[in-house]
Amino acid sequence: VELTFSLLVNDGVLNSVADTVVITITSPPNTPPTANAGADATVASGATVNPSAAGSSPNDVGQSLSYAWTQLSGPSVVISNGTTATPSFTAPTLVAGAAREEVILVLTVNDGVVDSLADAVTYTVTSPPNTLPTANAGSAATVASGATVNLDGSGSNANDVGQTLTYAWSQTVGPLGT
Repeated sequence: VELTFSLLVNDGVLNSVADTVVITITSPPNTPPTANAGADATVASGATVNPSAAGSSPNDVGQSLSYAWTQLSGPSVVISNGTTATPSFTAPTLVAGAAREEVILVLTVNDGVVDSLADAVTYTVTSPPNTLPTANAGSAATVASGATVNLDGSGSNANDVGQTLTYAWSQTVGPLGT
């Protein structure tokens, strides 16, 4: 926007010739927005996680933000509503007793003019505690001398999703079998 002003001066007798000045008004420079992906957190395996960009700022009056959440690393997750200030995802399901995993998300905001620097948040996913497995050696049986006996531990249970059992049979009482 340009404004033009004209000035006349008078010495008490005569008016001067008019002089003009043009003033150009510019918008203030845009301050880049600030992304704030929130504090790092520890979450449970399989939990719903709700990141928040509430601490982000456009830094200039009258501007609003758009949001872009992406995953930087860790086991793959699906980010729902990744273009909002409050997306969500489900933490990876870990096997009981497994090592922790980290999911790192990155937030970038835009004030309608320019993108912010990216801000990352780390979610440390913990596995459920390992439950003691249950051994089931099967039902007692009476067999004839010299008969082949098939032991059956198939009723045993790992008691945790995703775990596989290994079996170790040993004779503890009676004469050694062959």
